[in-house]
Amino acid sequence: MAQSYKLLQRQLRRLPLPRGIILDGSKVLKQHYQLGKSKRFELLFHRILDQEQYKKINEILDAIYKVEKPQWYSELINIPYMKVKGHWPTIHLIDVLTENAKTKDTYYDKLAKPFSVVQSLNLKSKISQVPLPLMKKYSQQVNPVLNIIKEVQKAYTFIMSQRTFEITKHPFEVFYYPSKLGTPEHPVGIDSLLRKKVSHVKNILETFQPISKEELEKLMKSRGKINPNFFRHLQRKRTEQTTSYQVKKLIIKEKVLSEEQLQDIIRKYLRQQYYLENTNYKLNQL
Repeated sequence: MAQSYKLLQRQLRRLPLPRGIILDGSKVLKQHYQLGKSKRFELLFHRILDQEQYKKINEILDAIYKVEKPQWYSELINIPYMKVKGHWPTIHLIDVLTENAKTKDTYYDKLAKPFSVVQSLNLKSKISQVPLPLMKKYSQQVNPVLNIIKEVQKAYTFIMSQRTFEITKHPFEVFYYPSKLGTPEHPVGIDSLLRKKVSHVKNILETFQPISKEELEKLMKSRGKINPNFFRHLQRKRTEQTTSYQVKKLIIKEKVLSEEQLQDIIRKYLRQQYYLENTNYKLNQL
């Protein structure tokens, strides 16, 4: 059963955030509640206030300042896997590992849909002269799925190029390795690799969503001291005998109690914000 609007607003006013951010959040919460879409806020309030999962502060900030998504982002999250299959950039390493034409012919003959990286790249020089990684070019033909993938790759590549995101770097393309006999993987294996890649990219972009420059500026202006209501709530909650053992263990583990520790969470979030300006992504400069 959905919580009442007044209860949700009361929980919002207890969050470990600056009051300016809480005021911005109040407007967004009202809009979501009127549309019947406040469930995400309910879950996040519970995890932060009851379970003390303070890493969820990032998700609250996303919910407040990233309401309007880029079109390509919304399409990526909702696009069926089968629509991107056949369009996602792929690299068959058989073209790098050998120059033997017969071996390559055997490899591509065994593929369900033969594909040549060399032909796709329209290379004139020998493949051995091409440095890794080989990049599959997109067709010049206008295709809405290709346009989505181009925008996705642009954002993903930017994230991978920035140390501040603190994530393991992985290429956007799917790499297919031949067997010792020079044959391609089984079609099921090929399909599985592509599914994993698409899922990985979606997860990265859901975790690190772009923000509009206007919303980022609003967020920066709303910074300030942490809401004192949170510390009163925390003190009252931690003295209650009804606090569960699981939450108490989390309290001991995280020990997030001070203004400075909470501000560090917000500062780290701000350092990882990026926005599009003049067709290029830019990282927030504190």
